[in-house]
Amino acid sequence: IIQMCGHFYWDLPAIYQSVLKGLKMVAERGIDVQSIGIDTWGVDVALFGEDGTMLSLPHSYRDPHTVGAPEEFFKRMPREELYERTGIQATNYNSIYQLYCDKKSGKLDNAEYFLMMPEYFSFKLTGEIRNEYTLATTGGLVNAKTFERDEEILEKLGIPKKIFAPLSLPGTVVGNLSDEI
Repeated sequence: IIQMCGHFYWDLPAIYQSVLKGLKMVAERGIDVQSIGIDTWGVDVALFGEDGTMLSLPHSYRDPHTVGAPEEFFKRMPREELYERTGIQATNYNSIYQLYCDKKSGKLDNAEYFLMMPEYFSFKLTGEIRNEYTLATTGGLVNAKTFERDEEILEKLGIPKKIFAPLSLPGTVVGNLSDEI
């Protein structure tokens, strides 16, 4: 996490370079890798433009930019209804409130794709854009009864559905390492 201008961000370029360094070390040792699993903090959000370029460094869940966002959103959908729909506690760092703040600030205006942190690394390694189900559930956007993104929540947020990839189940192969990797 890095701090700039009073905010906390993921230093994704540095973390990604460390991942590449680790993969290079594995290759130099002649280790035959069959698969790679990615596990990291889930609720933080990365937004990408049409060409796959990250629009800005994602805020860390530690960043205060979402303070007060749950209370604002509860004016659109009551806390009890949101909990009944998602089963997720209302904490200001959940993806739902990060996206709410991104919408208010205009950051979503040019977004074509939405990825959470593990999905970002999968995308960088494979070129494939995927959203994983269990990860998506942590952010307060998935209906606990239908097991799909809750369209009413997205509507109340003013978030376009187009930025989300279909949900894939845990253990789904995302893809092979790109030729570049």
